Amino acid sequence: METEILNKAIAFPDEQLSFEPIVAYLQALPPEANPLRQPFLTEAAKQIIVLNEKHRKDPSGKSAISALIKLIDETLSFRLEQRTSFEFYTRPTWNGILHLKTGLPGLLQSAVEHDAFLKGLEFRFHHERELQLIWCYRAIWNHFADFPPLLAAENIFSFQSESDGCRYYYQLDTDDRFMHVTSTLSSHKCRQAIADIDATSLSEKETFQQLMERLPLAEFTFTGFGRITVTDITVPHMTKQIARQVVTDDGYTKSPGYPKDVREALHQVSGSRNLRFGLLTMFQLNGKFIFSGQHTMEESSTNFSDSVQKNLFDYLVNVYRLKPSRIYLEEITDDIAEKHEYLKARRDNGIRSFALLPVFLHGRLVGVLEVLAKNGKDLTKNTLSQLETFFPVLSAIFSKSITSLEQSLEQIIKNKFTSLQPAVQWRFNNADWRYLENSETLVTATDIEDIEFDRVYPLYGAVDIKNSTINRNRALRADAVYQLQLLGKTLSVLKTNTAFSLLDEKIAACKKWQKMVHDESRALLEGELDFFLENDIYCFIKELVRSKPGIAAYTENYFNSLDELHGKSSEQRRLLEGSMNQVIGGINELIDQISLQAQVDFPCLFEKFRTDGVEYDIYIGQSLAPDRPFYQIFIQNLRLLQLTNMIAIAHRTQRLQPGLPVPVEITQLIFVNPNVIDIRFRRDERRFDVEGAYNIRYHIVKKRIDKVLIKNSTERLTCPGKIAIVYTNQREADEYLVHIRYLQSELLITPEVELLELEQLQGVIGLKAIRVAILYPE
Repeated sequence: METEILNKAIAFPDEQLSFEPIVAYLQALPPEANPLRQPFLTEAAKQIIVLNEKHRKDPSGKSAISALIKLIDETLSFRLEQRTSFEFYTRPTWNGILHLKTGLPGLLQSAVEHDAFLKGLEFRFHHERELQLIWCYRAIWNHFADFPPLLAAENIFSFQSESDGCRYYYQLDTDDRFMHVTSTLSSHKCRQAIADIDATSLSEKETFQQLMERLPLAEFTFTGFGRITVTDITVPHMTKQIARQVVTDDGYTKSPGYPKDVREALHQVSGSRNLRFGLLTMFQLNGKFIFSGQHTMEESSTNFSDSVQKNLFDYLVNVYRLKPSRIYLEEITDDIAEKHEYLKARRDNGIRSFALLPVFLHGRLVGVLEVLAKNGKDLTKNTLSQLETFFPVLSAIFSKSITSLEQSLEQIIKNKFTSLQPAVQWRFNNADWRYLENSETLVTATDIEDIEFDRVYPLYGAVDIKNSTINRNRALRADAVYQLQLLGKTLSVLKTNTAFSLLDEKIAACKKWQKMVHDESRALLEGELDFFLENDIYCFIKELVRSKPGIAAYTENYFNSLDELHGKSSEQRRLLEGSMNQVIGGINELIDQISLQAQVDFPCLFEKFRTDGVEYDIYIGQSLAPDRPFYQIFIQNLRLLQLTNMIAIAHRTQRLQPGLPVPVEITQLIFVNPNVIDIRFRRDERRFDVEGAYNIRYHIVKKRIDKVLIKNSTERLTCPGKIAIVYTNQREADEYLVHIRYLQSELLITPEVELLELEQLQGVIGLKAIRVAILYPE
């Protein structure tokens, strides 16, 4: 209901606190079937009549009113069906509480909670006049209409408990049977006014406004008293709210852990604040269950290490899921704790009782609820049965969590591993839609249309690891020298301790390989050496040890050295690869940043390729977003962004150097294509590529310039600490010189600028370059 309704001057009806209606109600009751109850009701009716007479003579007498209300409450509670709810009494127009029971159920038995609850109710009745208005018109409707009222009121009262900090919800239901409604208007006019309102086609607000216009409250008098029933609906209300959020809010289960209101609902359903809960999503990846720490819930007082939780997860995956059922341990005994790490950790944390409850959705295990208690009396089988009533909501939460994980993986795949990016998604959508339409209307199947973008501007960048092949060969040679030396020693020890003649042949072959590996003038025959070590030597020693188990100890050191992760025979390769991976990881992170920054002003297509370093293409042009205006300044902005990104990569690489096991240097290259090109999506390779004979020149040039030499010299264009910009058109060179002067003023590039001509490449002539040196922070 809009609050603007209340801004109007509203005259509330006259009211008279009267107990005549309850007397009439009791006198009209049929005789009780139970003869033991009838005397009580008869006597109660007599006492109410006597007290009512006292009230009539002295309407302001509070003692008579209090006595009457208590007697009426006892009579109605005795007469009506037993409920888990309770009642209180108000003035006829619901604008004041006459009496509230002192013996309230559950939480409200506390005197402090009782007082806080009463203050909350009184505040609502004094300040929420809209609710009072609706209840008054519902009473008028009930007294004059022949059909139920269509006006509804949000009659849920929430109450914040001071003892446990939780919020509880109560349903307020009005009972106007013990009041009379009279009007200065005729009964016929009142009934006709209500009948003329087409409440079925009007909104609640419109119905309410028409009632206020046709039947002003000032024309009515309310005589008697009101009765309101209060029902604790905390659990169903919270359940409904959580279920609604799960359905409508995509972010509800995406944040780490589970929302606070889920934990609160579990406490309410179980009826205990002393329990602790854990929720574990049973997520499958490639048909196997995986542990996701971000999609579990543990209450802060019972947090356990990832290794402990992984131990629990392994039990769930390897044992529990094969026959999922309720597990209940009233006490975690010493014997049980010693067998399971996760139970021992819980017992060490003060937990005494433990339960696991499986949660299913359509017959599939989607999650597990863990219940913990420090006192065994707090966790019983009855508690578990109560918790299972909440499982329909839990199953939806687990399912939503699984779905969000799957969507996250799909998004990562789309962003990191495929060419289908947001900038071109619309074009694929259009093609897919036309394909579906044609498939439904055409008799013969048609292939999906080609995805093309014409007249786009390409920007190419490459960051390479300098001398990566040389360094890799050097590391492989060093590892081979070590392994062959250790192998020679091992074979000699075996020969000393056995009389096996074939060992002489293996020792001779090992010495031959040692000589070849030490000779750096010869290429390392990596494939042949691997065959010798893996197929000849390895198998020979293994069979020799099986035939003579006593010599196994002599081979242990050699076999340990072969371990890929920790063995000394691959140590130099691991150190080099570790250093290169750190550097390339930093490069990738910064290049990913430029792929995002490039999209800010206009959609761009970004393609990244892993070589010994990282290469990438950025495509921008009107065809990528036909409905948006495209301006040349977007290209200029991207070129400056690319330059500053190259500088940031150089700075990041320099900062990494002190922590690298092996020093790694990088070279940086930009190629400026003079013309626009056309690109097409290649379905066989699932990526974009240039289209047309002329456009292929762009592809050829960028593949050949990484090792290009400066004209009339043996010096390579690319070198560490400098950025090389290759171009053919002077217009593009002039633009880059403007960017360079700006970066020099920002102390990011040295004052010296090299303008170079490059050697002629096969099929490519007229290449020039700008080379600038990077300034590094002190």
